[in-house]
Amino acid sequence: MKLRDWYKSGSPWIWLNAAAVSVSLIMVFGLLLLIMVRGMGFFWPSNVMELTYSNKAGQQEKLIGEIWDDEIVNAQTLRDAGFDIDKDVTEVERYLLKVGNRDVYGVDFKSIIAPNIKKSNMPQDLVVVVRHEWGNFYGFLKEVKENGNSVALQGREIWTIFEERMARSNELHAQIKEIEKGDIGEINYGLEQLRLKKRRFELDNNLTEDNLAAIQDEKAEYDKRYAVLQKKLDELYREIARDSFTAEIQTGKVIEIPFEKVVKAYKPNAMNWFSKLGMYFGNIWEFVSDDPRDANTEGGVFPAI
Repeated sequence: MKLRDWYKSGSPWIWLNAAAVSVSLIMVFGLLLLIMVRGMGFFWPSNVMELTYSNKAGQQEKLIGEIWDDEIVNAQTLRDAGFDIDKDVTEVERYLLKVGNRDVYGVDFKSIIAPNIKKSNMPQDLVVVVRHEWGNFYGFLKEVKENGNSVALQGREIWTIFEERMARSNELHAQIKEIEKGDIGEINYGLEQLRLKKRRFELDNNLTEDNLAAIQDEKAEYDKRYAVLQKKLDELYREIARDSFTAEIQTGKVIEIPFEKVVKAYKPNAMNWFSKLGMYFGNIWEFVSDDPRDANTEGGVFPAI
């Protein structure tokens, strides 16, 4: 076959399209592999530490958080910053501790130095709560409430009840999301199409009484559907606002959090390696398949992909 005939047959475009699809698939799988490798520390459910720490003023405070990063710094630099470091020490290890609870402390991270850590342990009942906003919450679970009334206090059974209420809340949240993004999104799309249809009639000087009446009838149907969905949403929002829990943070203060604000919660210090591995792959899947949240600082990157 001559080159011209082969070109006219369309075969080059078939091969070019196949090559483009292959390259795209390689890039996607390569991106997933890169996320898994480079994101090991981020997606892995790390242990959470409870520390007794001596601050610059020499006062001891309790800190709770994850060791996020560490570095070796010059001891003199720390002395100049106000830390009391022995003169014979030349280098000091410094940690970046993720303390979370941004709505309480105003920051997510705290810098600490190794010599000032007086005591450290990893309590198995420490809870990490991933929230829809304000980032992670770290603390000790104290009480589960229903409509403001206590249904479980700190003890062996509280975690089971907590997980049940959290599963209920997540199910309600999924229903709300389905209605808001699915059903109501479909109605909004239909209303926009009606607006464009009416505008086309106006541009064509064909907006007759019959055409306008037909558009208004369709809009009335959409309004009826929306009213039903809105009533359902109101019921779901009342249901999801029913439960809450309290937890004690590092300062000793007890914070109450509605379950509707929670994405998931877990006890990393009580998890075995296989449980953490399962959560690791779950976190990766959430990252590539979910929508962003909390001003695009948390959640997934699915819209970008």
